[in-house]
Order: sequence, then C-alpha cells, then structure tokens
Amino acid sequence: MRNYDTTRPPFYGRPALRALASVVVLALALTACGSDGSTDTTTTTDTTTTTEGSSTDSSVTETTAAALSGSLSLMAWGSEEDLASIEAVVDAYTAAFPEVEIEFLTGDCAVDLSVCKQLVAANDMPDIVIPHNSVIDIEGSLGVIENLDPYIERDGVDLSQLVPASVAGVTATNGSVYALPMGYHIEVMYYNKALFDEAGLAYPPADGSYTYDDVRDWALKLTKDGSGRTGDDPDFDGNDVVQWGLYTWPLSLNGYDPILLANGGSVTALDGSATCTVDSPEAVKTFQYIQDLMWTDHSAVTAAVDQEEAGKYRFADGQVAMLMGAHWMTPIIQNQSPDMAYDVAALPSGDAGNASIVNVHSWAIASQSENKDLAWHFLKWATLENPLPAMGLIPANTSAIESQFLTLPDEPEHLEDAFIVPASWELTVSPPEFAHNFLELQSQDGLAPIMEQIYLDSASAADALDGACAKLQPIIEQ
Repeated sequence: MRNYDTTRPPFYGRPALRALASVVVLALALTACGSDGSTDTTTTTDTTTTTEGSSTDSSVTETTAAALSGSLSLMAWGSEEDLASIEAVVDAYTAAFPEVEIEFLTGDCAVDLSVCKQLVAANDMPDIVIPHNSVIDIEGSLGVIENLDPYIERDGVDLSQLVPASVAGVTATNGSVYALPMGYHIEVMYYNKALFDEAGLAYPPADGSYTYDDVRDWALKLTKDGSGRTGDDPDFDGNDVVQWGLYTWPLSLNGYDPILLANGGSVTALDGSATCTVDSPEAVKTFQYIQDLMWTDHSAVTAAVDQEEAGKYRFADGQVAMLMGAHWMTPIIQNQSPDMAYDVAALPSGDAGNASIVNVHSWAIASQSENKDLAWHFLKWATLENPLPAMGLIPANTSAIESQFLTLPDEPEHLEDAFIVPASWELTVSPPEFAHNFLELQSQDGLAPIMEQIYLDSASAADALDGACAKLQPIIEQ
C-alpha cells in the first residue's frame, strides 16, 4: 500500500484557539469518520490549476464482462477504521473479479483540493477517489473528477435506489452528477436519559416534534454550576459551570446550519445560486439564539471550553445533556461509556420546520484516469450492486439500510426515527455553501472573523452580520 505524506483535513474538528481571548480559527468542519474523525489542521485551497480532458462531452464506451481485467488505483482517507472498511470493499471486488488488480493508496485527495492539484501536476492521480460533498462542485468544475452523466445515461443507471439527499450531495450546481454516493451522515440530537430523569424532564420526541425554544428551556434546567444550582436558579453561577445542557459544535457549520435552515435561513441561497444570505433576519435570529445559549444562559459549551476538552467527549463522560451530532458519536459513547443510558431524536423544528444537513462520502473517477470504464464498473458495483459497510456511514443504497444500519448491535432505541426519516425532510440538504468557494468562504478572509465575534461574544449577531454579504458576495461569486 503506497502512502502519500498528506494531512487529513479536520472533520468536526474543534477550532484551534490561537489565544483564548483573541482569534479563533474557523477550521473546515465536515463529516466525522470512524470512531472519532477529528483533527485540528486547517485546509486551504488554490483553484488556479485545472486538469485537462474532463469527460463532460466525451463519448463513453460500454464495459463488457469480458473486458473486466486490468489495473486500477484507489486513494482512501480517514481513520484506521475507515481505511480498513474501504480496503474490505476493494478486497471484495477483486475477489469477485480476480482479473482486476487495485492498488490501495492513502491520501487526502478528494477532500483537500490542494492535494489533488499536486497529484494532477505530477500526473499521478489515482483512478478512483473518495470525495466529500464539500468538494464535489469545485473538483467537478475544475475537471479533477469526471462528470458521470454520460455513464449513467449510457447504462440506464437508476439513482432512485439511492437516498435522494445523498444523490443531491454529489450533484453539482450545473445539475451533473460527479460521484456515486457511498453513504452519509445526518445531524440528530443525542441526549443523556439519566440527566433528563434527574431533572424531571420528558425525553425529546424521537420524531422531532419539539422546538428549539424547548431545547433552550431544557438546556437551562439541565445546566449546573459547581454548587449544584441549575441554570434557571437565580443564584446560578455562570462562571462555574460543571454540567452543560447542550453542545452544538462551536464555530462549525455542523452546529449552526441545521438551526439556521430550520429558521428559514442559510449562508448561501438554497436555490443553488451564488447569493449570500447570511445577513438575513433569519440568520440574525439563529446566531443570536446560539450566542444567548452560550453567554446569556451559559447552558451551551463555548469554543474555549470545547478547546479544553471536546464536547463530544464531555457528552460521553456525562458532562453534557444534549449533543447535536451524527452517528459517528455512537462508537465514542460505546468506547468511553458503554453503560451510559442515552438515546437519539430527530432534530427539532424552527420557524420554517424541521431541518438537518447531510455530509456525503462518495466514489468518483479522476479525470486523469486512463482506466475510466473499469473504474466506472467498480463504482457501479460498490454503490448499486454490492454495497458494503464503509467509513461508518449510513448506506446511500436504500436496500442496505436495514441490514447494515438498523440492525447494528448496541444502538440507541430510536435509530430509524432520528437517522433515516429526517433524510426525506424538505429542509434536509447538503450545506448550500459547499457549492460556492467553500474553503475560502470559511477562511479568515471570509466568514471566520464574523463567526468569531458571535461565538466569542464580542459583538451581537446583528452587529457581527451587518454588512457581511457585502464582504462575502465576491468570494461566493469566484
């Protein structure tokens, strides 16, 4: 197995606090993988170089059974568990088609454009890569990965057997599909049943039939200071919190996008247009809500507290009562606190209804590949014909959800209500900002300083977002 010396980008990584009282770096926060899936490195992108020979308009020749021989290379990324799961898929394919050899590589191409560009420049791209939905649009538009429309049309591939939200995650703003979805993560509400029982509170309804106002009220009652006083006690000491009501990923879109969407807002327009919408009244309301949870109620974990110990581990340790997160949280609980009494619920509703976001991992063909037909056969086999568990994801193929997800052992009770049903909500989407120069949009030249003002309580949401789109619109339009 050939390994490239690359740095895995952060997934749900808590931001690195350069100085607790100063600037917080807004790291790229994508989907978590395996049992943990977070690092603290920051990814940058340069979009000045493209590959040549994208197949958007090229003819596609049919791959026949007799032609199933040859060599491919595949580059995977992630935790040790993630890599092992991908290697298992590769091994199953080569067992089914022994005349095909696949070189298994590790590296961050397809989640970090700069790594792909280095490989493109060296003419050393693998045949198959595993993109995250945050890079589908840019890598497709630059010709790093193949437009799969000609292959899908030629072979009459029926994408309706895949979860629609996962297909949307691999579809660029031009309407073309650039990858086949492997699986996805969706944000849900984890909660500690023992802490709810202790507070005398009913559990969050599994179907999401509660509101963010309910969450704020519960969070106050579930927050405690060092003297055991709850957040709704007049004598509560907000400077001595030892138990928090809520964790919602400080500075990460995984923490704010679901609330923003539920309130009818978004960072960029939901119709896919390159339009900044983060200064809307809905956005102001959402970010003020988050700021108030952290700094008025002291019921949500702040960026500084998260830096000291990540909120996901605090939840598993019983220090946090509710956590907005994805299914990768379950192995953390199983490993850290196997006896914890907990469950999951679909996320609550806001002014516009219930909403969540999906992070999608997928199989794609590099435009530089000289073995595109054989690579396409692998994609079809791994996605449609023989989907296997990979990267701890919810399978994108609906036929595999029951056997590979809903029957997993030692899972929370309301698995289907929380993780499967919400994927069909109208407001469950791939984050719209992924399609518009995402990495620069999230950088210190973009949203990061604005979010820092809100999350560090140095300005109200209204003041921090005032004029934001005048600054961000040129970045979004690039």
